[in-house]
Amino acid sequence: MENLAINTILVPIDFSTISLNALNTAISIAKRQNARITLLHVIDSNSYMYITADGSLSVDFTLDSIIKDYQHKQDVLSDSVRKSHGIVVDSIVTVGFISNEIVKVAFEREIDLIVLGTHGVSGIRELFLGSNAYDVIKNSFCPVLTVPDDAKFDKFSRVLFPVRPVHGALEKYDFARKIIRKNKSQLFVLGLLEEGKEEQHSTLKEEMGALSEKLEADEVDSSVFFYYGESVAKEILHNADDLRIDLLVITATLDFTIRDFFIGPFTQQIVNHAKVPVLSIRPVPALEEESGEDEDGAEDFQMPLMTGTF
Repeated sequence: MENLAINTILVPIDFSTISLNALNTAISIAKRQNARITLLHVIDSNSYMYITADGSLSVDFTLDSIIKDYQHKQDVLSDSVRKSHGIVVDSIVTVGFISNEIVKVAFEREIDLIVLGTHGVSGIRELFLGSNAYDVIKNSFCPVLTVPDDAKFDKFSRVLFPVRPVHGALEKYDFARKIIRKNKSQLFVLGLLEEGKEEQHSTLKEEMGALSEKLEADEVDSSVFFYYGESVAKEILHNADDLRIDLLVITATLDFTIRDFFIGPFTQQIVNHAKVPVLSIRPVPALEEESGEDEDGAEDFQMPLMTGTF
């Protein structure tokens, strides 16, 4: 039987208002899904490692006490959530590169959804792919929900579901429907075709037809729109504002062309600039292939060893 619920949610916590806001969203999801929450705090290994005189790598002797302090804070937070909301909560403290540890723990614990707080970036920072949130989306084996820090999101009543003629565009519905059905959401489907890619029209038409059948079978209240033009990411964000959307669902593709490096790949543009939570879901083949090329001909990205800001 198909699993129609989200059972396990991982929430990275650094005790900032951004991460605690994401936790509140995760709590709302967990209560509707009857899911358990795992809180994860990652101590950045870069901050507690140094090179000795003989050139070897050593760890700051205070690290053990720091781990204990953070574990205590995590336990206090877990108890508070458990008592206030009746949710099963556990907590973990690890040491390492932040995005790597998040992905690793999610994989080892067979997490269904990662919920993490983020804030938009602009200017020179957007030229590079170094934020922890984006690194997690690129490498995670499960969907990732990024939550902006400037508003509370406890229910997803109006969901925007963009459809591009890319591999795995409809796979995201199989997961998103778990949220859509529990929230009794109104779904807004946006078919997108980039200018100059008219040959993909038939693919888009087939995808929209297949999605229509799924929505009818699930009795989802939905509306359909189409867009043809140059900037699909901007169009998605524009529609999210106009339609008063409170959740965006996208296919997280790895758009690593030279041009995209400078203007920002599709997924990064959406996550950076969306004013609402973004549910990023990678297609199954992208998760299974260990080497090869993505849809734009770029080589598969290996897990980065870098740190940054959620």
